[in-house]
Amino acid sequence: MAASIFPGTAASSSPRSSDQAAVQMANVTILSIGDIRDMADGEAALKIVGKETDMVILTGDGSTNRWHQGDCHEGFTLYTWHDARQVVTVEISRIMRQRVG
Repeated sequence: MAASIFPGTAASSSPRSSDQAAVQMANVTILSIGDIRDMADGEAALKIVGKETDMVILTGDGSTNRWHQGDCHEGFTLYTWHDARQVVTVEISRIMRQRVG
């Protein structure tokens, strides 16, 4: 299975092709806020696209900050992370299984 992760703004309808990075997903991928910041190349948003057999679990950094699930937008579920450093938005394709851990 392969999922694509696209750095870019949550409001953008398509990722910038120069920022596209693919990761292999063995059905379950666990991404911490640190992982997401590393993959986003300084951007405050990330878009994750995969298959219905893929699952993404968003985790934190051990602090009291948490992921917050937002609305669905154009086939994606939006999650936000707020801390003193920045606000990060992740969009995950609704066909994928997803949860916050």
